[in-house]
Amino acid sequence: MVSTDTIRTMVGLLGNVIALALFLSPLPTIRRIWKNKTVEQFSAVPYLATLLNCMLWVVYGLPLVHPHSTLVLTINGSGMAIELFYVLMFIVYSDKKSRPRVLSMFAAELVFVMLVAVMVFLFVHTHQQRSMVVGVLCVFFGTMMYAAPLSVMKLVIQTKSVEYMPLTLSVASFLNGLCWTTYIPNGLGVMFSIAQLALYAIYYKSTQKEMEEKKLNEGMAMQEVVVVGEPPSKAYRAAAQNEVAEMKSRQLTLSSLALQSYKRVEEERRDDAVKALVYEAYARLRDPVYGCTGAIFYLQKCVEDLESQLREAQEQVLQSREQKDQLMNLLRNKELT
Repeated sequence: MVSTDTIRTMVGLLGNVIALALFLSPLPTIRRIWKNKTVEQFSAVPYLATLLNCMLWVVYGLPLVHPHSTLVLTINGSGMAIELFYVLMFIVYSDKKSRPRVLSMFAAELVFVMLVAVMVFLFVHTHQQRSMVVGVLCVFFGTMMYAAPLSVMKLVIQTKSVEYMPLTLSVASFLNGLCWTTYIPNGLGVMFSIAQLALYAIYYKSTQKEMEEKKLNEGMAMQEVVVVGEPPSKAYRAAAQNEVAEMKSRQLTLSSLALQSYKRVEEERRDDAVKALVYEAYARLRDPVYGCTGAIFYLQKCVEDLESQLREAQEQVLQSREQKDQLMNLLRNKELT
């Protein structure tokens, strides 16, 4: 018959695996933050709460507090390192308004854990009492860890979008809370996770539709880009200069082709006009009413008309050149800015 300790150890190993999955589940979100260089509307509260929970459990697993807690110490030590990385990413990529708030919460957590450790080591003298004091704090703040996404859940209800509440984190929280319920009272954690999954099921379809519309709008907005904030990087400047150079080359090619096409059309039109003139003059020359004198006058009038058309064509060519110069100046100014 399998003993109770063996079952607890097996459940503890399974809980460690699921807890590790919980700690790693936000990686797609962190990768998105790193790629976009901004935290957007993602909240740092769940990561700060998880970091505090892991630090307290590390204190609990120390030999001076609760001996023989290798499973608790190893998984929460790993989780503390992972969550610390996440919090640092939020500190780096938060805006100027939210960064001080994240830093202050992070500093408050460090001070709190240090005070707990010092007070327990100085004023509580037995392992049982230390385990009781730190264990109660771990249970309380562990429940708060599951309640931390409440702010995100409020945002989900307001926006009817689960974009900023990752599904992987919600599923991992549910499984982790369900597994650790065999060790400690964790019913509230399971309930909070179920609430997150329910919200995800309700607003998933509307979020997909909103994301598709957002991508479509971003594609349409690529025609006009306005850069606000810090100066662009060298790589961005180089890419922008290459894009401007390609645009300039493309515009010059199009202008040259348009001018050549216009000249060809004008030449063909003049050739047709000359042919029509010759035919008309020949017809009038054979006409007994007009005779030779009438044909000459007609030719003079046609020559004047052709000269007038030629002047108009020259003016149009000049206008086309002026438009090309204006386009070149516009591209040059854009390149300078």
